[in-house]
Amino acid sequence: MKGTWDHISKLMVEHGFKVVKGRLESGLQRTVREMMTVCYCTGFKNGMEAEKNRAQASQQLASAQTVVHITRLENDLVALVDQTQNQNYGEAQKLSSRFFNDLRAELDRSPNASYRQTLETIFAHRDAVTSGLTRADAATIGPLRQSLNEIRQLSENLVSQVNL
Repeated sequence: MKGTWDHISKLMVEHGFKVVKGRLESGLQRTVREMMTVCYCTGFKNGMEAEKNRAQASQQLASAQTVVHITRLENDLVALVDQTQNQNYGEAQKLSSRFFNDLRAELDRSPNASYRQTLETIFAHRDAVTSGLTRADAATIGPLRQSLNEIRQLSENLVSQVNL
């Protein structure tokens, strides 16, 4: 009996059947299995590309958010400089407090950022600006203008680096 099955198996293999794990497999079964393998591999490849695209989108979003934060700080600093130039020191004190608090928050949010040094340099002017505004000292405009130039340069650099 075993010889008969061996002979039948041999004939079936010759006519397009294939032995897989000790069982005979027809051409149709083999084709379906191969198609499923191709579909799986294609799906895997597409999944990897989707993950890569998600990572790039996430990085672009983070870069865009950074630009928004720095630009908002720049706008706040422009308002502070404007109020100081107009010798509206009471309003300038309020704007100064908000600006430096927001600047501190940005420093805390971005501990490893490449632009951190620029923000720390601007933040170092806080005490001089605060005391100058309290004394209604017109010379306070100097450190504010310097900070404005620094943050504008930073903003321009960040915008040019964002790949949107």
